[in-house]
This record gives sequence, C-alpha cells and structure tokens, in this order.
Amino acid sequence: MQNNKQFHSFETLSQQLKNYIIRKKPTIKEINDSFLDIILFCSIEYDLNDLSKNQKEKQQQINYIKELNEQLGKFPTDFEKQNMLKLLFIPNMKLIIDMISINLFRRPAAMIKEIKPNLTYEFEVIETNPQRERFKCFSDFLLFIVIETEQKYLKKFITKQFICEFVQSFNREDSYEKDELFRLFKNLYCFQYARNLREALYQQLRSLIHEDYKLEGVQTILWSIYQFTRGFTTPLREEHVITFKSVLIPLYKVKLFEDKDFFNDLEILCHEFISKDSSLAYSLLEAIIRYWPYDNTQKQLIFLNIILGIIEICECQSLKNIIQKLLWRLAQCITGSNLQVADRAMCFFENESFLKVFIYYKALTYPLFTYSICQLANNHWHPVMKQSFTLLKTIIKDLDNQSFEEALAQKSEYFFPIVNGNIKLIYKNEEKWKIIFAQAKQKDPSISEPIFIDTNVITENNILNKKYIRVGD
Repeated sequence: MQNNKQFHSFETLSQQLKNYIIRKKPTIKEINDSFLDIILFCSIEYDLNDLSKNQKEKQQQINYIKELNEQLGKFPTDFEKQNMLKLLFIPNMKLIIDMISINLFRRPAAMIKEIKPNLTYEFEVIETNPQRERFKCFSDFLLFIVIETEQKYLKKFITKQFICEFVQSFNREDSYEKDELFRLFKNLYCFQYARNLREALYQQLRSLIHEDYKLEGVQTILWSIYQFTRGFTTPLREEHVITFKSVLIPLYKVKLFEDKDFFNDLEILCHEFISKDSSLAYSLLEAIIRYWPYDNTQKQLIFLNIILGIIEICECQSLKNIIQKLLWRLAQCITGSNLQVADRAMCFFENESFLKVFIYYKALTYPLFTYSICQLANNHWHPVMKQSFTLLKTIIKDLDNQSFEEALAQKSEYFFPIVNGNIKLIYKNEEKWKIIFAQAKQKDPSISEPIFIDTNVITENNILNKKYIRVGD
C-alpha cells in the first residue's frame, strides 16, 4: 500500500508540474506534499547488492527522480523555473541534500561479471554495474540543484562534511560512476566551493600517505587537482607551495601505487606546479632521490624518467645544490647489476639537456663516470650491455677528450662495476672486514663474529639499540 501511495503521489506531482507549466496553478500545499512524499521515499536505503529484494521499490525510486528531472527541464522560462525552485526545493533543501547523500555517497554496488562472446567468437569476461542508471539519475538531480539554485540558499547545506563525503565517493571501481562524479566536481568547483573541494582532495591524498590504504579513485583525484591547478595565478601563493611540498611530493613514496598510470598523472600534476614556479623542481628532484625504490625495478625506471623530465625543464645553474647527489645516483644505476635500470640510465646520454648538464659540471662528471664506464666496456659479462657501454664511452670521450683522458689517468674507482673475475674487490672487502672486527675485538674481547642469517640484524647503527637484535624480539 505504501508503494502504491507513493506512486500515486508521484503521478499527482507530475500532473501538477505539467499544470504549472501551462499556468494552471494548483495549491502550494498539494505540490509541496507530493514533492515531499517523493523525497522521503527516495531517501529509503535499500541493499543494492541484493537483487532478490525490493526490486519494485528500487525501480520506483529511479522512475521518480528520472521523471522529476524531465519535468523540471520542461519549464519554458528561467523565471518559472526559479519560482518552482523557491516553491519546492528551498523549503525542503535539507531533506533533498540528505536524500542525495544517501544515494550518491553510499557504498557502491558490486560489479557483476558476465561471460559474453566477442566478435572473434571467443568468450571474454565483462564487468557491468546494474546501478548505473540509478547513479546517473541522482547525479543529474544534484547537478540541476547546483546549477539552478542561488548560492545563498545552498551554502548552508553544501557543507564541508558534504564536500568530504563527495570526494570520498571517488573510491569506487566503476569508471562510469567516477566520470559522473568528476562532472559534478567541475560544476561544484565553479560555484564558490573551490576552497572546500581543494582541501577535501588534499585530505584524501594525506590519508594515502599516512594511513597506507589504497584508493580506487586516486587518479580521478589527481586529474581533478590538475584541472583547478591550471587556473592558479603566478607567482604561486604560499599555501599552494606548501601543498606541493607536503602533499604531492610525498605521494612518490607510497608503496601501494606503483603502476605507470598513477605516476604519469602525478608527474603531469607536478609539472603544472613547476611551470608556475620553477624553484619547486629542486624540491621534487631532491625527494625523488631521497625516496629511491632500491627493491623495485619498475619504480626505478619510472623515477629515472621523472628525473630526466625535470632536467629538461631546469637550467644547469639551478641544479648546483643537488647535482652531486643526482650524479651519484645515476652512476650507481649505470654501474649496478640491474640491466634494465642500467640501460635506462644510459639513455640519459642520448638527451641533449642532460649532455649540457654533463658538460657544465664536467669537473664532477668525468671523474665519477669515466673509469667505471671504461671498465664495463671492456669486461661486462653481457655482450649487449658491453656494446652499449662501448658506445657510451665514445660519447663522453667525444664531448670533451681532454677531461676524459685526465679522468681515465686518475683511475677514480668511485664504483666497482659487476664484471667477470672481480676477485680483487672480494679480497679487498674481506681485508676491510678483518680490520674492523679486530678493532671491535679490542674494545670487547667477548664479542664473536656475527652469523649472517635471516633472523639477525647486523648493524652497529640500529636505531633501537646499539647492539645486535633479533627480528622476532
């Protein structure tokens, strides 16, 4: 009976709206009561994942909002539309916003996997969301309210809490729903909610950094931030600089996001900030070196691409304070045992901007790179890499032959390359260890040589205590 009553109320409201359009005015109470019945019914929260219950009620909710959107779009003049908003929406705005929050910001429905044949008569798994129509109706309804209602009536109800819930709702799997939310975001941003939206987006990113959980909509959030960053004036205000350093840069150390698309979006966003304040490039470059992912090859490759991109937009003089750390990291990549990382690092020498930096700081670069590269060109165990190092040796020699010969004569072994027959290095390290252990034995005769097994942490600089500890303790 309740559903029939609600449906009758909607029929009444639909006819009343049609009569209003053709200037047949029903009473205010009749229209308001019918409208209020719809809002209260659509505020009932049903389980969207249970397809066996309340199907009729769920569909009625969709029909009500869909028809309401259609009727509200049929007003011939803005004057009549504003009158209807003042008649129906403004007196019930709190209930309307609560109803929208319940339906848009609730836990999203689970994606349904279906096996369907494709054009090649092979079967593939397709994920669908049966609630897309519902989400579309309520998002259109909110969009109508945001666009058509005067801000002085809305600002009391579009609160910081509403904005935070809106941004948190980006955490959903369905790309269609995320696109709809982004469409709403752009309109909300244009209607005096920019500061609250920015703060809510930044807060979501802070949660990723400090709470260590994965957010499905993080790329949508990054893209949203990029959209309003393009409108920032130059020079950047201090609050935007602080946000760049305290929110965006630390995202590079988040371990849960290591896919290429995430870092591409983050790099585009950071470059937008740097294009408005070139001094931020130094902070980003310093962070990339500090957050270096030693145990993740793919992330190292991404970081090398980011470093090269920063070098391309920086003047040589601006790298003065960090050039030593930068070159040291690059040399470690080139002379390391990871072939993918070494190959990508050698690609720097194919970039004109990097070669300018290499020549500008030749007092540092040639002693650091020359001898190790020559050793690898002669002795590397992999034939393809050996050929690459031979070409790299030719490149740096052609850049400045005099500096190359001087550095080669010095034989500066900053790095010991991984080559065949590196027995001298092993013996040298063994002798160093014996000297260190003998000094320790003099200070504490009872000390025994540590056994290198997985359950021991061998270090004299452990932050918990200055002695050997067990991992399980």
